[in-house]
Amino acid sequence: MTITDTQLEEITGYDDTDVDLLLSRDRFHVQTLDEALEEADTHDDWLVSGLISSSTTLIFGEAKIGKSWLVSHLIGALLTGKPFLGVDVPDRPFSVGIGYTDDNGNHEYGQRIRTVLPEVAENRSVLLYRLETMTSELWSDFYDVVVDAGHNLLVIDNLTQVLTGSINEDDTIRRCFNDGIRRFVRAGIPVVIIGHSSDKSFNGRKPETPMGSAYISQAVRWLVRVSKTRTRNLKVNTYGNVSYGAEMILRPEAGARFSVIERKDDADEVDEDRQRSVQRMDRTSEQARFVVEQCQGLSRNAAAVKLADEFDGTVASFKTALSSRGLSKLVEQSSAGVWTEVQR
Repeated sequence: MTITDTQLEEITGYDDTDVDLLLSRDRFHVQTLDEALEEADTHDDWLVSGLISSSTTLIFGEAKIGKSWLVSHLIGALLTGKPFLGVDVPDRPFSVGIGYTDDNGNHEYGQRIRTVLPEVAENRSVLLYRLETMTSELWSDFYDVVVDAGHNLLVIDNLTQVLTGSINEDDTIRRCFNDGIRRFVRAGIPVVIIGHSSDKSFNGRKPETPMGSAYISQAVRWLVRVSKTRTRNLKVNTYGNVSYGAEMILRPEAGARFSVIERKDDADEVDEDRQRSVQRMDRTSEQARFVVEQCQGLSRNAAAVKLADEFDGTVASFKTALSSRGLSKLVEQSSAGVWTEVQR
């Protein structure tokens, strides 16, 4: 039965123009500032702090390096409540969907997850789905299946084989994310994507970027690069646009288990650099005050000698500082030899 415009207005209180506008607003997810702030206050950027984003995470590295073992370790941690690489996981039930593309990928994941979750065969906390080249229609169907199953984590292994074109083409990657991956993220389902390292080497060095279009790194929220150390351990580097990352050295244990034998947080290094910068600024300010208070009437060279006697440094370094470095930005000398602080 076809509803006329008049009947539509009588039923809904809106005419067809109003309905079109409402649909357009919904499509663009229109929010007030208060609504956006309220949502931000309750939103957590992380599934596992500093390691797995609550939206999209790309785990990439050379083929057969251990990426799916690492993902199996993550799944085991989420389902048992044990830490993942030394970091606590959320205390809530998890249902994981794994979309695999390799032949017998279901068997491999089943065997690996069983090493950290022996009882997995007795429940439906993990479901495996065989994916193919994913068109927009297939992504829509897969989304319906994942939502109906109640999954709150989705793994896609791997990115290259679900694409409808070359991994080097920006448009191909955009279609994959817009038609597929972002559907799940907007429904509140974190997505972990498995990818490969770039196959382009530079001066014999192994690449440190994902294989394919540069848009991949822009499209995901967080990246985890997996490589081998000389001692056959795994080296994990994390980075993204929501926080500073970390560098970890992992020792593979029995099954899908890893021990963290070393961790270095870039955030800690940045904080240390900032503290050192503040200390340098404070020390330079102290030296500037000394020049104004103790070096009146002295030439630049004579002031440098007096600074070297008072502070840790050489006469040459203080000459340079008074001429073109930090001190020259804080003090100046008039033609009459009077030192004054620079007004900023």
